[in-house]
Amino acid sequence: TRSGGGQKPKSRAAPVESSGRAARLPGRRGAVEDAGDELLREIALEMEPVVYLPGDQVVREGERSHEMYFISRGTGEVRAPGGEGKAHLSTGDFFGEMALLFDQPRAASVRALEFCDLYVLRRELFERILSQYPEVAAQIHERAEVRRDEL
Repeated sequence: TRSGGGQKPKSRAAPVESSGRAARLPGRRGAVEDAGDELLREIALEMEPVVYLPGDQVVREGERSHEMYFISRGTGEVRAPGGEGKAHLSTGDFFGEMALLFDQPRAASVRALEFCDLYVLRRELFERILSQYPEVAAQIHERAEVRRDEL
């Protein structure tokens, strides 16, 4: 599986075909709902596609990381600190932004419930996008604050 901190997949995560990448980008839900085609194209061309199998751990609570994830296809389960409370993420959702925005360890764990096609957004691209698209940055910050308050 793929773990945080930019490590390479250890076993089952595999690259998604890169052809048609823009067409498979997450829908315009959440923080990217008002994003224009230019932003989505820029993100699509620079993110790394990965696949997780059902049951694979995508991120673990407490680990340090320099990446966030966008779900292109599939469903993931979020477990809050201590394994309490569950939430589900699906196509068009993103997670991992709190570790990037607040430079803190992961606040929750995420596990794939089914085959999941994800796109990984690394810190360098994330920071460049936030500086070039302040409206998207504001939406991501707002959503991250809400999520942090919920934990």
